[in-house]
Amino acid sequence: MRVVIDTNVWVSALINPNGTPAKIIHYPATFEVLTSPAILGELERVLHYDRIKKRYHLTDAVINAYLDAVRLDSLRIDVTQQVNAVARDPDDNMVLACAVQGKADYVVSGDPHLVDMVNYQGIPILIPGVFLAELERQG
Repeated sequence: MRVVIDTNVWVSALINPNGTPAKIIHYPATFEVLTSPAILGELERVLHYDRIKKRYHLTDAVINAYLDAVRLDSLRIDVTQQVNAVARDPDDNMVLACAVQGKADYVVSGDPHLVDMVNYQGIPILIPGVFLAELERQG
């Protein structure tokens, strides 16, 4: 199973190690995580926002170690095709482009712009709780 995890899920997994996103990230290796340079860049940018660093007491060392782990545990897709499916938040298109080009089975996101789509080109877009239940169901 191939899965694209949206930036908001990665961030949530770091700031709440007991939450559903963290459970997905640390789930036994039953799926392959796909990412792209654009997703990794957004993740790095968001984690370095002052408001996030201060609120969650994140140091540069913690952030860099997390980013290294994400890079190590993910298959990087060099996206060459553009997607223009989310007009209200064009940054969300990079998640869909990675999913399409990487032939993902799922996108996991908490972003309403994506979740409200339900699926894109046959790829289900699930909130973390629903995806975790799917992982547990598949056993």
